[in-house]
Amino acid sequence: MDPESGLIKDEAGTWKVARDHCTECHTATLLSQNRANRDGWIRTIRRMETDEGLEPLGDLEKPILDYLAASYGVQVKPTELRRRRAPLGQAPLADGE
Repeated sequence: MDPESGLIKDEAGTWKVARDHCTECHTATLLSQNRANRDGWIRTIRRMETDEGLEPLGDLEKPILDYLAASYGVQVKPTELRRRRAPLGQAPLADGE
């Protein structure tokens, strides 16, 4: 963990690239409080490009996405993959309910 920004460090040093780009507009705390899978991080970047004026990341997009997905991704345990059960006497819950 970087004591100054609070971001998770990686061996490749990509955390510095993410820090430099992401903290141009918001704090590292905002970044570290969020969790998303790779698709979620891509959607977040695209939203920031269209709605908030983020310049395209170009060649830096892949390493930044790799870092975000690895360090701030959604970690699902195998036991959490089971379908949720409805209370007795009710139909099964649909996914996403």
